[in-house]
Amino acid sequence: MTLRDALMQYKEIPPDQDIANIIECYWLCTNTADDYQQQILPDGCIDIVCDLTGFHDIEVIGTYSQTKSLKINHGFKKLGIRFKPGQFRAFTKINAEELKDHEVCIDNYIKPSQKLMLAEKLAGNNGNIIGALNQYLKSALEYDHQYRQLFNDITSKLTSSICSGRVTVDDICCYTGYSRQHLRRLFLEYVGVTLKEFIDITRIRVISQNINHLTYSEWLNTACDAGFHDQSHLSSHFRKYISMSPKKYHDLKATMLHFYNTKSA
Repeated sequence: MTLRDALMQYKEIPPDQDIANIIECYWLCTNTADDYQQQILPDGCIDIVCDLTGFHDIEVIGTYSQTKSLKINHGFKKLGIRFKPGQFRAFTKINAEELKDHEVCIDNYIKPSQKLMLAEKLAGNNGNIIGALNQYLKSALEYDHQYRQLFNDITSKLTSSICSGRVTVDDICCYTGYSRQHLRRLFLEYVGVTLKEFIDITRIRVISQNINHLTYSEWLNTACDAGFHDQSHLSSHFRKYISMSPKKYHDLKATMLHFYNTKSA
């Protein structure tokens, strides 16, 4: 572990079981080292991000379709609420496509009373912020969200099947019984990206799980097992979604902060 790793802390905290089908995790990131740039990788999730330094700004971070560079300042201290893919509509009715690749003030999407209640939970419960957020979200989330189980089932299907071979849009159509057009519309509305993009993002995320424990050649073999036809196919996807070559990503991965969804559902 480097000195920066010791001074830059990121951890994920699971939500209460009652809301675990909607909330992926809470995360806390702090930095007492010098300012630096951090690459944020796409994961198919929407996050609410809260500044804990005293300003208490609250933003919604839309689904990323490619890597983003974030400046992590000295004194950085933020807490995130990460929603599972497709589940942000349980919190607010905004079309997720509007948020794609954007960071926006939460004021534009929730009622002032809802924002005030969330801010109070963040400001007044320093000893147990996570407990306060669990309590708040249990009352704020809409549990009869129409497609909640559909998106969870698709995510589980993808992450469990990708390592054993290529998964296509048509496979998911057969699995759900919905047409390509209907699933495209649903994913844009609820996730923010198309089903094809979500499959690609999930495939890259899944094959990244054990990257630190494999040589580059071994890792390429796992990529082939996950449906990448050859190194050229893998490279084109990495340049599109990660903005770097697979080789560079493999070499840098051990030093990159997992500041994105590291779970495989």
